[in-house]
Amino acid sequence: MDKGSGSGHTVDAHAPLRAVVRNDDTGRSYTTLRPDLIVSSEAGRTVPIDVKYKLYERRRIPTADIYQAFTYAYALGEHDDEPRAGVIYPAHQPTSRPTL
Repeated sequence: MDKGSGSGHTVDAHAPLRAVVRNDDTGRSYTTLRPDLIVSSEAGRTVPIDVKYKLYERRRIPTADIYQAFTYAYALGEHDDEPRAGVIYPAHQPTSRPTL
């Protein structure tokens, strides 16, 4: 766990989420989700971050990567009014993508 100096945020790497996808028959966890980073604020907001090594600056983010981010947002933000997730990816120059 790393807390930024005075930022009010904590960053955790690879925190497993076990009870998100469950087997209906057994009630047990079916799989573990593991976001690359989880940023938490002192106010209680939790935002999972997925780190990609693909160049997205000139193409759309693939649907599977969007589904992954939305799953993380739902898993960690079920008590938030607006669950959020983020994607970090390399780029040759500063770039901004649409907010989905």
